[in-house]
Amino acid sequence: MQNAPAIFFAIGLLCFCPSAMLRAELLSQALLSFPASTKSLEYDNLAQLRRLPSYETLRRQYSGESLDRVKTTFSKLGIAEESMQEVVSAFGSSSEKLYGIVSGAFSGLQASQPGATPGMRRVAIGNRRAQCSSAGVCVIFLEDSLAAFGGADVLAEMLRVREGTSPRLGAKTQLGELLAKADFRAPVIGAAPGSDLAAWIGDGIPKGLLSDANLARLLENISVFEYSVKLGRKAHLNLNLECASTQTAIAVRESLRAVNALQSVAGNFSSGNAPPPFENLTVGSSEKIVNLALDAAIQ
Repeated sequence: MQNAPAIFFAIGLLCFCPSAMLRAELLSQALLSFPASTKSLEYDNLAQLRRLPSYETLRRQYSGESLDRVKTTFSKLGIAEESMQEVVSAFGSSSEKLYGIVSGAFSGLQASQPGATPGMRRVAIGNRRAQCSSAGVCVIFLEDSLAAFGGADVLAEMLRVREGTSPRLGAKTQLGELLAKADFRAPVIGAAPGSDLAAWIGDGIPKGLLSDANLARLLENISVFEYSVKLGRKAHLNLNLECASTQTAIAVRESLRAVNALQSVAGNFSSGNAPPPFENLTVGSSEKIVNLALDAAIQ
């Protein structure tokens, strides 16, 4: 979810899972597999997205070049996008390249057969064999229907993490602990540094209510945030923002409440027909965590 154009990025990559327990299971796999340098991650469900009437529009608008390269690589392995059900994707602190794990209705045993994947290079990574595309995206099958993807370097690091010889992201890290607060009934769950939040909400706040400079000052108090998205007629978004202290959290909470109040007043006097960027915003806080819940239109 790096460099998202607006808060609607989260609804662009959804995935399907029959229960909250399975969502937690794949996230647990990610926490045990991703390097400690992981900056942000997102659990998504493509199968649920495919059932939306606006699927093709969302797919074109939010899929992104990095994920497109991953899908192309899997297609060269004979794995269609429709068979990819759950995915946890991530970005590291020193790289813009996407990596992650994906599960679905595919067979890694079949895809790994010699000669079964023309156009792919077989590369030794650690004690495993990966298959790599000309775009530099490699795939290693951790289990028959569970695969890791990314560049060769990060896949080698992921294997060392899984073997216990390299530091992992883990449940006890700041990202891992905040993810524990997520709504595991939601089809989209993720966490990212507070600096990424500007790309989510910046376009949704009119500049007359909060300037870019004031928004930046507000967001610099947020170290990391967690989000989850449910879909109905609208996108129902819940965010937990972790601040440096309880006092800072209270200040952020009151600032967001003030912006919401100003937007409501501005909306009452507006003569235009444009819908508000979000509605039904509620803001609360508990210790260092500020919670936001809001509804946004699905474009």
